[in-house]
Amino acid sequence: MKKIALIVGILIFAGIGFVGCYTIKADVLPADYKGPAAERPILAPGDYWIYVQKDGGEVEWKFIRQEGDELVFEGGKPRDKKRKDTLYTNLDLIPLKRVHGKTGEIIYEKKGGDAGYLNFPLWIGGKWYFSYNVISRDFNIPVPLDHSCGVISYKKIAVRAGSFEAFEIRCNWKARGYDDSGQDTYWYAPKAKHIIKYETEKSPRELLEYEVK
Repeated sequence: MKKIALIVGILIFAGIGFVGCYTIKADVLPADYKGPAAERPILAPGDYWIYVQKDGGEVEWKFIRQEGDELVFEGGKPRDKKRKDTLYTNLDLIPLKRVHGKTGEIIYEKKGGDAGYLNFPLWIGGKWYFSYNVISRDFNIPVPLDHSCGVISYKKIAVRAGSFEAFEIRCNWKARGYDDSGQDTYWYAPKAKHIIKYETEKSPRELLEYEVK
């Protein structure tokens, strides 16, 4: 299979445009499951998270309000006081749209579905699958990208913001019909009500500071 350069941006609070339709299949929490589990977080206005990236840059997002089935955040670079972008996510914290704080331009928008690397409730052994199309940088055509995600552990990990009990979520992705694939790992901490560490090829980052009510 031919190697292809794909525009793949599956980072929370960042990314680029996706096209095409999503499909998702998720396991159901077993009635007899006795291990740790996490429901969707309930956020309060003013809750915020600051992440530090591999290159030392920082990004901050503050929860503002809920609009129907979407959560609205404001932020971007913490030191840029003149520009505050608006980010819309679904109730599972998957980014749907990001709007430029100065121009109003849509700089990121997910179309065709809202499945992603978080699928509540989280529980050890839970798995889900989803697919969507990305635009090929080589041929400017949509290429299906298949994901297989699962919660593989729940344990304490340390990040810059402290130590947290967290669910380890591993997602394998593959470009259908091409020799292009990868693996990303996310750590979700119920205490922080968000992902605290991203182990991704595109933009690894971890939680630096946060406040939740």
